[in-house]
Formats: sequence, C-alpha cells, structure tokens
Amino acid sequence: MPDVRRAVQRVARRVRSSVRPSRPSGADEQSHRRPSRLGAVLACLAVGAVAACGTTPGPGSTGPEEAARAFLEAVGQGHAGDALALLREPPSDRALLTDAVLGEAVRQAPITQVTAAARGGGERMRTVDVSYEIGDQHVTDTYAMVLVGDRWLVDEALPSVPGFDDRPDGVAVTVSGVPVVPLEVYDPFNGRSGRLAPSTGVLTSQTDAGATAGTPVLPGRYQFGLEHPLLDVDRAEFTVTGLHAPVTLTGQGPQARLTDDGRARTVAAASQTLTACMQATTVRTCGFGFSSTSIIGTLSGSFPSFSLVENTATWSVDPGSTDLATTAPDWRRTCAQNYLRAGYAAVCATGIDIELRVTAQSTRGGTRAVSQTVVGYTADLSDPDHIHIVFWGD
Repeated sequence: MPDVRRAVQRVARRVRSSVRPSRPSGADEQSHRRPSRLGAVLACLAVGAVAACGTTPGPGSTGPEEAARAFLEAVGQGHAGDALALLREPPSDRALLTDAVLGEAVRQAPITQVTAAARGGGERMRTVDVSYEIGDQHVTDTYAMVLVGDRWLVDEALPSVPGFDDRPDGVAVTVSGVPVVPLEVYDPFNGRSGRLAPSTGVLTSQTDAGATAGTPVLPGRYQFGLEHPLLDVDRAEFTVTGLHAPVTLTGQGPQARLTDDGRARTVAAASQTLTACMQATTVRTCGFGFSSTSIIGTLSGSFPSFSLVENTATWSVDPGSTDLATTAPDWRRTCAQNYLRAGYAAVCATGIDIELRVTAQSTRGGTRAVSQTVVGYTADLSDPDHIHIVFWGD
C-alpha cells in the first residue's frame, strides 16, 4: 500500500499543477461540484482496486462456477448455440449440435437441479465440480475451466455418438433423424473397408465401415435409425449423460432388423424366386448360390465324360419341405453364406428346410438326378422394390 499511496500522490500533484484555479459559475459550477472521473480513478488507486472499478463486466465475465452452470443450463434449455459459445474449442462438426436435435434430446431426458462449485486452480485455470439430474439419472462431473479474455469457458471436448457395429453395409445411420455415417462397406475381396462412391460402386477411401463414433453430441437422449425403408433398429435409444460419463446404451446396443413390411416383402420375394426356379430348365441360372455349385459338382464331378444337355434341367420340391410363402424364417443380419457383392444391404434367413431335386440329361444319353437341401437364403435389399434372393444349402 505505501507504493500505491505514493503513486497516487504523484498523480495528484501533477493534476493540481496543470489546472488553473478559477471560480465556476452557473451550469459550470454545478458540473464542477459533481465528482469527476479523475476523482473516481484516484479513489480506486487509493484503495488499490483499479481492476475492480476500471471496467464494467461483459457477457461471460462471471466466475467459473457461473460459466459451468450456464453451459449446463443452456444444454437443458435446448439452446445448442449458447452452449457451444461457452466451450473453449467448439467442434466444427455440428450435424447434431442444433437446437432442433438438442431440444428433442433434452425433452426426452430433461436436465434439472444443476449445481456448480469451484474446487481449485490458478488465476486463469480452475476446476469446477458440477452435478445435475438427466432423466432419472444423477450425474456428477468435473469441468476444467479457462479464462479467455474476460470470459470463463469450459475447456472440455464433447462426447461422441457410440458405435453402431451392426449397421448394414451401404446403409447410412441416422441419429434423431440426422444422417451421421457415410455409405461405407466391407470389401471381402481385398479385406478392407472403405467409402462407397454412389455413382460407380467403387471403394474410394479407407474408413471404418462399422463405426459411427466421432460425431460430437451434447448431453441428452437420442435414437439411432437407418436410412432404408425396410430396415429398423432394435434397442435404438442411447443417453449421453455427461461430458465424461459413459454413454448409456439400451441392452447390448443397437441392432438392425427388418420392419414388418420388410419381412413380408422378403418372404414374398423368396417364395416367388423359388417358384421361378422350379420352372427353369438350367442349373446355373436358377438363383442359387452354394447349392447350385453342389448340384453341378454332383452331376458332372464324379463322371468326367458326363456333360449336360443345355436347358434340360427339371426342378422339383420334395413333399414336406418348408413352404416359404407361409413360414417365417429365423432372421439374421449376418451369416457365413453371403453371396452378395460388397455394398449391399442384406439380411439372412435361416431355419428353413427345402429338399430340391434336379434332373438333367446327358449328351451320352440317359439322365442324372440329385437332391440338395436348402437351409437358408440371403436377401439383397439394396433395391427395396426388387429384392434379390440367393438360396444356399447345408
């Protein structure tokens, strides 16, 4: 304080020496009697409080506790822009960081009872303990806060959307109706994943085909979806409870499934494909995958001199076989027998038992008849109006 007092005295002497004394009159006298701005500054200097009285606090210049609380309250009110303005480094990907998406997320899982208390730190960096309720969960967390200019900001990264490993190849994932994943596929021929170019069907860049992680999101409750008219998601809901708390999934996480309409269309397509196959006269073009290879091998493999007469195949289904038109199969998203090229949205049907019998003529005379059991099929859903079926055997 002695140094401050001496500095004030020096300033006061300079001011007095530069001002010529005169007696004001009229309005000048009233102005003279008001406290001058210089006097206010000198008063602040006298008590060593220039920082406190030199400026008026601007927006965000409140303490770290208030800034942390304001961030959570903005999230809870569905004001994504206000929340992002309180982050030191807001993300550039804002696909899910909109008022519309956040508003619905916190409508389903309201954020209430927000508290914040500074715990420690230095002059420009502090830690703040926060607590709040999100839906029916109580959350406690600790935020790093940093002073940038005269504003305290939350120095934390936002969490990301969890992975959706069961996503069908070539189908975009949505979160709360917003697409968040490009069309990515797994190419079994070279063992890598990549982004599918829509115009050419060629893998253009290597990526993680099963991941959705990486899209930033604010606390709230969200739903996975699929951009496909015949596919839906089981256990679609997930809750982002905080910046550091783990994301709460429903059950074991999201799983793609056929819609009721998708099941009906796929069963109808399988039944129609089998009917068409029974009317075919060739082994190779009857819509069969592994089973046709087995039949061809049985017909010709054991008899090197045996060759088939074109268009002499006759197909039949043994009595007691599964009726595809009336029997619901067991549906799977993936199966070992996948005869479709990369990039297809596909499902597998198992739990069926169809005994096929095919007879073909030989160029040397006579016929050869073999049977093949069909136990499942793969349905290509890339064109919902023209579902392609590939049958496979045991």
